[in-house]
Amino acid sequence: DAELDKQRELQIEGVDLNLKTNDELSERGLQLIEKVIVDWTRGALPALPEEGVQAVKDYLLSEDVMANISFHIGAKDLIQAVEYPPLKSDYKKALQAVVGAIAVNDVERAENFVLEIIVAQL
Repeated sequence: DAELDKQRELQIEGVDLNLKTNDELSERGLQLIEKVIVDWTRGALPALPEEGVQAVKDYLLSEDVMANISFHIGAKDLIQAVEYPPLKSDYKKALQAVVGAIAVNDVERAENFVLEIIVAQL
């Protein structure tokens, strides 16, 4: 909707962008990221109490950490947002959507991506 308003404001007509939201991929990616982080933390640190596992998950899923990762893997080129530069929340959502998109074809590859890129931030 915002893009269409912008087109009208600039008097651009007849352009059908046919853009789709990445909400579904982002949600799928978030679920996979959470699962991988929790499973890895419990396996790597079996004596860590559940509060510690949740703290690790919360840290890695924080907007700052996820946005930083997303920026450094080049997600800025994938983000189509009204605001420029993209917000941290846009970067986080894009990273989650990338993981979700990888998982569509290969869940194991998506899990390895999470381990090698996101969990490695510890």
